[in-house]
Amino acid sequence: MRFFALLATLVAGTSLACPPKPQDPSRIAVAGGSVAEIIYLLGQEHKIIAADRTSNYPPEALELPSIGYVRALSTEGVLSLEPTLILGEDDTGPPVVIEQLEKVGVDVAIVPERTDADGIIEKIVCIAGLIDAPEDSLKNALADMQEDYEFLKANKFDSDSRVAILLSLQDGVPTAGGTGTSADGVMKMAGLNNVFGSFDGWKPVASESMVEMNPEYIFMPSRSVAMNGGLEQIIANPIIALTDAGRNGNIFEVDGMALLGFGPRTLSVARELAQQVGGSEE
Repeated sequence: MRFFALLATLVAGTSLACPPKPQDPSRIAVAGGSVAEIIYLLGQEHKIIAADRTSNYPPEALELPSIGYVRALSTEGVLSLEPTLILGEDDTGPPVVIEQLEKVGVDVAIVPERTDADGIIEKIVCIAGLIDAPEDSLKNALADMQEDYEFLKANKFDSDSRVAILLSLQDGVPTAGGTGTSADGVMKMAGLNNVFGSFDGWKPVASESMVEMNPEYIFMPSRSVAMNGGLEQIIANPIIALTDAGRNGNIFEVDGMALLGFGPRTLSVARELAQQVGGSEE
């Protein structure tokens, strides 16, 4: 009951500017993996007629007709599927396509993003309202996340941990998440110290900076790990090998959408990171 009392307060005072409710959410084209995941979580997947390429969870979402990549939609491709609603993440685009879709009378709802635990709950509540999900479906979905949510809200920031999330290794050079990224958000949720919090956005990291920051733990999306030949090859990377994480084998792969998508699974992933690093109390 404490969780739902907190939820009622949170939603009443939400800072997430949920879009206006569409007229007809019966045929939804989804742009964004976290949006698709939430619709499935709410048991409303029968309303999805198509999804973008980042919509890969649950696996059934991969069987949906594709509308391309979330940031590179085409007006003709989307309209050919006759959706009544395009429901997208905050980076859905390009803007000219969104404008064209709205001009021809298709409802477009772009859900804002906030990279913290409250933001995930607010996103789920927002989407449930936009697609007319039954109240019981929403309550059941949130109940499944209650334990992880309360753990993260009670978690203390561990200033001694040295953690990095690397998006990729391009030509052997790591790209790390700084302040304002989803990587920084998930680390803060987990109560961990982002060693690259001194810069903004995603940036390549030179060997000198990697040595200076010296992360003890490194997390990477599974897709990037696979593209670079697996964990053993990454640990052997000359830049990674200079860190405590590389020397101790503390390089871990995590499903990219669960780690960085700020959908329902991100709560449990943040908790797992906190417990894996040991920067929080049980």
